[in-house]
Amino acid sequence: MEKLRIEKRIVFIENAKDGDTLTIEDKVYTFQDTLTNVGGNVQIGTTKYETAANLAAALDLSGVPGGQYAASTVTTWGLSRIVIEVKK
Repeated sequence: MEKLRIEKRIVFIENAKDGDTLTIEDKVYTFQDTLTNVGGNVQIGTTKYETAANLAAALDLSGVPGGQYAASTVTTWGLSRIVIEVKK
């Protein structure tokens, strides 16, 4: 039997703006210039690459909680099912 691979793809063409949101199924991630501790909030970096890294950290609860994303964030995703791409 062939294994199926299910993934979601997120593409950053430009950096997020304060208040932009991303919904993955029923979970909403909100990008913020000034990070507040509400689950799903993600710090906007100085570049789209930093912002993408912060989102990746929020999705698998790695990195710096309270710095890259809200410490109260919970997730069931993990990066094994999500591809994050940053366009030049």
